[in-house]
Amino acid sequence: MGLWERKEVKVGEYNAVADTLEIINNSIRFQGLEPPKDKTIIQEELRKISLPLYSILSALTILGMIMASAFLFFNIKNRNQKLIKMSSPYMNNLIILGGMLSYASIFLFGLDGSFVSEKTFETLCTVRTWILTVGYTTAFGAMFAKTWRVHAIFKNVKMKKKIIKDQKLMVIVGGMLLIDLCILICWQVVDPLRRTVEKYNMEVCPQAQIILVVVYLQLSIGTCYML
Repeated sequence: MGLWERKEVKVGEYNAVADTLEIINNSIRFQGLEPPKDKTIIQEELRKISLPLYSILSALTILGMIMASAFLFFNIKNRNQKLIKMSSPYMNNLIILGGMLSYASIFLFGLDGSFVSEKTFETLCTVRTWILTVGYTTAFGAMFAKTWRVHAIFKNVKMKKKIIKDQKLMVIVGGMLLIDLCILICWQVVDPLRRTVEKYNMEVCPQAQIILVVVYLQLSIGTCYML
């Protein structure tokens, strides 16, 4: 029988004038070591990210950043070798740096109200959005520019020698980043991200059914929700 399906049973009557207590049914015994509560207790509980899960993902992220750093070092060290030079080492560096920024955003997205204060949480909302956006655009933009160069060369039906230098590709990536920065700046000025609390329906505490738990989740909202 659920908590809400139960019904009240009169077990006694207290007379405040005579200061007497009359027990109707002496066979009734309350369970537990303490007196029963005279009201339902409502507690608030922050729904947060699991610390073991966050630790595992952080460890995997660190491994990814170490691997990316090794690729970056290898690419810089061997940038003058023929095969590496033909693959546009500068664009490869941008792809790696963009991936590392995206990796770094994982640490920030895992920090919630259980790790940082309310004011710091609002700051993190903006910082992690900027880092993830810039990182993704840098990595994807560099890959897109390299793909566009291959397309531009092979679509040349007259088979004329066509050279597209890395400087032009970097201009393409810079243009994408400029668009992102304009959007982010306008977003920050017009409707900046701010902290809000999303409350859910009350739940019965499994340890004590006399206690109801109000679960709430911290979100950062602006133009859209950031989970």
